[in-house]
Amino acid sequence: MKLFGFEFGRLDPAPVRQAMEAHRRAHPTCEACNTAPVDIHHIIPVAVNSSKAADPDNLMSLCPTCHITHGHAGDKGCHKYVPNLEDVLRIRKVSKI
Repeated sequence: MKLFGFEFGRLDPAPVRQAMEAHRRAHPTCEACNTAPVDIHHIIPVAVNSSKAADPDNLMSLCPTCHITHGHAGDKGCHKYVPNLEDVLRIRKVSKI
């Protein structure tokens, strides 16, 4: 998918890939349930605000299950997103590591 001159998805720009890999190294387990392996979740999706694609504060490590249930409000197509994900996890008493 091309957005604002950048190609996203499997061909993320180098700064985005680097930010995601740095986050994965810093948070190798799910920040919701503490399991591995993890997906790197964009709290505000790239399609909504591509300027936050490489922002470390916009990234979370989530296992595939938490990625869908918490990060995308159960939507397996990932069309929904939870902009206040950290608040939701706190309310659900799921603590980040």
